[in-house]
Formats: sequence, structure tokens, C-alpha cells
Amino acid sequence: MEPYWVRIAKQRMRDLGVTQSDLLDVFNVTTRGAVGHYFSGRSAIDVDQLEALSKKLGVRIDYYESSDNRLALDDVERMLDSWLLKFAQADLVEYKTDITTLKKLMLSSLSD
Repeated sequence: MEPYWVRIAKQRMRDLGVTQSDLLDVFNVTTRGAVGHYFSGRSAIDVDQLEALSKKLGVRIDYYESSDNRLALDDVERMLDSWLLKFAQADLVEYKTDITTLKKLMLSSLSD
């Protein structure tokens, strides 16, 4: 089974039309084959390379899948209920619409 970071990177590469040859600078190598060694596990990716790969592909790529860092929409909704009201009560923001409408808009953008 391929590492999590490889699955995410390959999918993003397909989406963007990026090839392993386009990643020579990320891994500081001179051949596509050398890049392939990272994707096959023959060479170990380091933190700097993973960060450079994330930047190159325009998406955060973690080494491991970490479901505990991801929130369900229900969790986000509860946080928004609390935060939006607290921001308004503290006079940190002034909403031009009601909080419920704002929350629905924010949640819909996350589920797209």
C-alpha cells in the first residue's frame, strides 16, 4: 500500500497535469527516475521536500493521514454557533446579515 502522501500527491498531480519530471526541483534531483524513487518508497521524503511538494501542488500534503485533525461539518457548525455570537457580543464585528444566514453560507462553502 502506498503512503498517504503519495496518494494525495498523485491525485493532485493528475488534477493539475503535473508529471514527475515537473518535480525535479522539489526533490533536488536531476532525473524523473530519481523522483520516482520517492514515490515508490526507495528514497525517503523529508519535511522540507514535503513542504516544497505541497507548495508546488498548491495543497497541504501531510505524511500521514490524520483524521483527528479533520473536523466534521457538525463540529464546525457548533464552533460557528459559538464564535459568531461571541464576536458580535464582543463588538469585534458587525454583521450585515443575521448570524444564521452567515453560518449557512460558511457551511455550504465547506461542503462543496
